[in-house]
Amino acid sequence: MTAPIAGVMETLNAGQTVTGSGTVFQARPLNRAFEAWMNGTGALSATVLIEASNDGINFGTRSTLNLSGNNYASQLFNDTLAPFPFVRATVTAISGTGAAVTVTMGGSNP
Repeated sequence: MTAPIAGVMETLNAGQTVTGSGTVFQARPLNRAFEAWMNGTGALSATVLIEASNDGINFGTRSTLNLSGNNYASQLFNDTLAPFPFVRATVTAISGTGAAVTVTMGGSNP
């Protein structure tokens, strides 16, 4: 499996409006911070899974981010103990008028 190598900050999902997985990244830094945010009109909600893998094929959940708010919502996850080389974000639920989810990852070497 060939995956892009993550730099200082990468967008895993950009303006995603339906459920599904984003790009798989090969992440060199071991200290990673993830941010999921959404915008739209009125009441919004979404569920995002931050997933990791040793082989880029079989993924397990590192964290579940539950977003909820009016017009905007966000949540952070700091993953400092994850030596997994592959990561992705998966939107498992999304609702609200014009709702769109973006997930980014930043990292640094310990």
